Order: sequence, then structure tokens, then C-alpha cells
Amino acid sequence: MIFAKINPNVGQIYSKIISVALIVIITMIVLVVEDRMSKIECRRSNVEDRMSKIEVK
Repeated sequence: MIFAKINPNVGQIYSKIISVALIVIITMIVLVVEDRMSKIECRRSNVEDRMSKIEVK
């Protein structure tokens, strides 16, 4: 860390900001992935429902 050499307090602040930003980014990615996965599951269940309806007929 370059900031830590200049001023220890500034270095701590920057490291906290970076860590918080990383946590936020990771949670956003996880939420997006889960959302897409649930959409895929919904499509699968819809297809299965249609297939079962066709089989019943």
C-alpha cells in the first residue's frame, strides 16, 4: 500500500473502503447469479408443466 507509507490513518481508511466495496460487489454478483438461476428453474418447471399437460391429453 502506497497510502500506508504516507499516512497510516489514510491507509486504514482506504483499506476499509476497499474491503467494503469488495463485499458489496461480491454480494451483487451473488444476487444476480441467484436471480438468473431462479429464472432458469422457472423456465424448466414451465416446460415440465407443458410436457405433463401434453402427456395427459
